[in-house]
Amino acid sequence: MLIRNNNKTSDYLQIRQCSSCRLRQCFDIGMKEELVRTDEENIRHKQLVNINRQKRLLLKQKEHEKLLLIPPVNIKMNYFLILTIRIFF
Repeated sequence: MLIRNNNKTSDYLQIRQCSSCRLRQCFDIGMKEELVRTDEENIRHKQLVNINRQKRLLLKQKEHEKLLLIPPVNIKMNYFLILTIRIFF
């Protein structure tokens, strides 16, 4: 617990380091107790976050593989096609 003193700088630093002080400060400014997750909810939340991270990583890998499979483009040929299209239209 935080011991109150007149030095606001140390007070602020102690509040940031002490989890019970941070939680008490949240309750003091109006946070509802039912918004605090239980241990089981924390475990489920962390599992969900890990699953989402793995999905995101797989999607990035698939996108990267698709980019590697695209053949290089002949720039001169594309420029010629653009000029040809402009002439006819």
